[in-house]
Amino acid sequence: MKKLVTACAACLIVSVAAAEIVSQNVVGYHTITISQGWNFLGMNWQAVGGSSVAFDKLCSIVPVHEDTIYVANEAGGWDTYAYYYDGEGNPDNGWWGVDQGAPLLNPGSVFWYKRVGTTAANVSFAGQANMSAPVQNFSAGWNLVSMKVPKPFNPALVTWTGLTTDDAIYVAAAGGGWDTYTYYYGGVSDPDNGWWGTDQITAGSDPIADLDSVMWIKTASAATLVQ
Repeated sequence: MKKLVTACAACLIVSVAAAEIVSQNVVGYHTITISQGWNFLGMNWQAVGGSSVAFDKLCSIVPVHEDTIYVANEAGGWDTYAYYYDGEGNPDNGWWGVDQGAPLLNPGSVFWYKRVGTTAANVSFAGQANMSAPVQNFSAGWNLVSMKVPKPFNPALVTWTGLTTDDAIYVAAAGGGWDTYTYYYGGVSDPDNGWWGTDQITAGSDPIADLDSVMWIKTASAATLVQ
């Protein structure tokens, strides 16, 4: 999957002192390849101004008849949206769920894009990146998520609360399957505390997930992540 991340403009910068930036939101985009068939994707952008964003405003793809989007919902199921096209000028052309209209996506949401077209499409996802330390809350058990900020993810570079030994992150791998990372805590001064894959993950380690990666986060109790 090819990606390019570009910051187009810095906006909504609020400062109470010359050297202190309280919040910063960056407008930008990244590019990916959507292949024929099933594409498992996370959504990291928000609309300019901070709200959810409609898929057709987020993504530059030109859909074809019967392309389908399945968006993970809070009930543990999938909301389905199919693309309909029946000739130029037909008022019913477009995305349809319960009603006509593309799905609204929030940063951190997860969806499948099933592409009917026979060729891969290089597309852009664009919006506003929330760089103001967004919070993600996880329930005890399994949480299907992507990150709320469009950047590669290293779990050693964020702040966690509520983790216990054997909590885990499963990242969807490009070739199928899941890459597994587990959390260990052996006491306040144990040098082995933290996330582990093949080796211990540190602040200097490579990211474990790309910016639009999908992951399961499994925790024994409620946990919180702050980026």
